[in-house]
Amino acid sequence: MDPIPWIGRAWRLCLLLAVAGAGWWAHGRWHAAEIAELRAAVAQAKAEHAADRAAWAKGAQQAAQAYRAEESRRAAAHQEIVDAAIAHRDRALRDAAAARAAVGSLHDTARAAAARACPAPSDPAAAGSSPPAEPAALVLADVLGSAADRAAGLAAALDLAHAAGSACERAYGALIGAAP
Repeated sequence: MDPIPWIGRAWRLCLLLAVAGAGWWAHGRWHAAEIAELRAAVAQAKAEHAADRAAWAKGAQQAAQAYRAEESRRAAAHQEIVDAAIAHRDRALRDAAAARAAVGSLHDTARAAAARACPAPSDPAAAGSSPPAEPAALVLADVLGSAADRAAGLAAALDLAHAAGSACERAYGALIGAAP
């Protein structure tokens, strides 16, 4: 028996630790190649991810530019349509004013012609307190003048409605990208 039993045990423990350390060192060396490969794979994955992110950023930037270009195109088309609608409305208003002037002139000419054709007769049967009746030709001239006035007003309203409707159609077509 050993006089100092713990020295043998300590020696065996040291030997066991040395063998375990050597094994651990050998194990680490053996897996060092695998660790290097894993590190290289991680580095490559990071590089690929960075490339993907750059491509995504470039795609997002291109999409934003395309969106801004489309928005500018739509705004320009809409402004062009608005300008054309305003010009069309102004033309319709000028035409309506000219039509009203022509109707007024026509009405005056019709009344003058009716007055010349049918001078006011002196009606002996008319009461002294009431005015004499207008000749039928003057009444007809007034009715025709009223009808022409109404027709001119309707034509002006229809012209304005047509201008607004066609402007609306063109604006919608420009919005969805359809050909005018």
